[in-house]
Amino acid sequence: MKYLFVIFGITVGLIQLFLLKKTADSLTAGKKDFLLFVLIKLVIYAGAISLLLLLFREFILFAGIGLAAGMISGAFINFFITLQKGKNNDKGDDAP
Repeated sequence: MKYLFVIFGITVGLIQLFLLKKTADSLTAGKKDFLLFVLIKLVIYAGAISLLLLLFREFILFAGIGLAAGMISGAFINFFITLQKGKNNDKGDDAP
């Protein structure tokens, strides 16, 4: 049963990382829709935490571990994807 909550935490962590990236991109571009992403992030956090606290208090540690693991692994994956895109853009027209 505890592995289910680790998976739940990983899922919430990946969603939070995705929304964080969208928020940062919106802020960098100067758009006003970043407030929507912030609101969605807060609703997801509040929903996940209240669900765990009210119904599954004994598994909150496992969900927290999954949340951290999801955000960290997602950040590494995002880093390597961005790094790969940067290498492909650097080749230009001179590449053999």
